[in-house]
Amino acid sequence: MAMFNSFTHIHWQAHNIGGDALPCAVQHWLFSTPSLTALLKQKCGQFTVDVRCEGWQRAILPQETALLPKDKKYWVREVTLLGDGTPWVAARTVIPLTTSEHFPPLLALNTTPLGEFLFQHNSVRGALQWGRIESMYARRSCFMLAHQSLLVSELFLPEFDFTA
Repeated sequence: MAMFNSFTHIHWQAHNIGGDALPCAVQHWLFSTPSLTALLKQKCGQFTVDVRCEGWQRAILPQETALLPKDKKYWVREVTLLGDGTPWVAARTVIPLTTSEHFPPLLALNTTPLGEFLFQHNSVRGALQWGRIESMYARRSCFMLAHQSLLVSELFLPEFDFTA
């Protein structure tokens, strides 16, 4: 669970602030707008989702509250994305109650990748932000589904090879 605590310490910035100085391979993964799930599946033989925890929370991180509409509670889902059994990405999704009421399947994904749902439902990705903590890079963006928002944050773990 310690890797999910890392999200509280990331200083997020717009991709045009300092992003150009990142190695090209890192830029590719941080700033690609297609489904990360689809890109990861192309990179490995077996892609799996390990659900670490999910459930309702009344309060979320202040840096998340700033990007989402105020709501009574939020569905928070934390997963690890694995390629060939190796943990590559820690992902945190925050879904406001109102969004979940319009899209109930978001609360029952289990081990189905969120990316598959989002890209099958014509979601629109907002601006990508990036950050770094220790040797790990992260990205996040809000998605809109029929005028309903949710936030997806992804932390590339040390085992992830940006160049392969």
